[in-house]
Amino acid sequence: MGSHSDSSCFSCFSLLGGTRTSATTLPLGALPQALADLGKAQFDQTKMRKLVSEATYTRFRQAAKNGEKLSKKDKTEIANAMFKWATKLGACQFSHVFYPMRPAGVGVLGSSAGMKHDSFVSLDFGHLENLKPLTVGFDAGQLFMGETDGSSYPQGGLRGTHYAGAWTAWDMTSPPYVKDETLFIPAVLVSQKGEALDEKTPHLRSMDAINREGVRLLRLLGDTKTQEVVSNNGPEQEFFLIDREYYVKRPDLIACGRTVVGAPPPKGQEECLNYFGTMAPKVKAVLVDFHTEMWKLGMS
Repeated sequence: MGSHSDSSCFSCFSLLGGTRTSATTLPLGALPQALADLGKAQFDQTKMRKLVSEATYTRFRQAAKNGEKLSKKDKTEIANAMFKWATKLGACQFSHVFYPMRPAGVGVLGSSAGMKHDSFVSLDFGHLENLKPLTVGFDAGQLFMGETDGSSYPQGGLRGTHYAGAWTAWDMTSPPYVKDETLFIPAVLVSQKGEALDEKTPHLRSMDAINREGVRLLRLLGDTKTQEVVSNNGPEQEFFLIDREYYVKRPDLIACGRTVVGAPPPKGQEECLNYFGTMAPKVKAVLVDFHTEMWKLGMS
């Protein structure tokens, strides 16, 4: 079998004025704006490492990985860094965002997100005057934990009134992000007794169990080096685009988020009409807008 060389191909390419420069080596200004903004609105570990001390960053990584407690000093340093970063992007408020357990089909999005919004503005209760002045800030308590009403989850009315309170806590394995002038903090939702009221807490507990038992199994098989078993999940999301003028005429879509009544679609699954077809310009525009915003948030 003879060897293959692509030098002739790239020689022709060079004659046309092209180069073999890889996209990953291009200067930032040479990238399309959508790619240059990749991860811009996400407070990932790279940004945190630049904005807090190395010691604080190391302890944060250990806390996120092993559940170790952070000191109040470390939490305050992280909160201050995140506040400065978020306000530079235009954030004026923050919200713990979580995914409460809901009956299937509730709301247009089914199991939609829950959010508890607060602003960066509060009263200065340490001031001596009776009429407290307003102050701007974001402290560690607001970042790492929040309190909300959990009486409606999962089915509503199952717990006594004095147990109705619930707690949100920042999931430190998920980086916060800024969107629509709001700093969103991915969080879990648990009851006062630690019962999971959201969909994420059982998922995180399952990951811990797989890690713990996976390492134990590897030890029994003779592996003495592996320290962690990481679970990866690759979801596939299918969605449907519907013109708004048609959507508002469909009470089933508005109330249930899905088709309950109506005629069959003009293109079914019987043949290959739905696959690799021509994309309408307005559909492409939606997808471009969508992935541009998702890339800013560090999602792909």
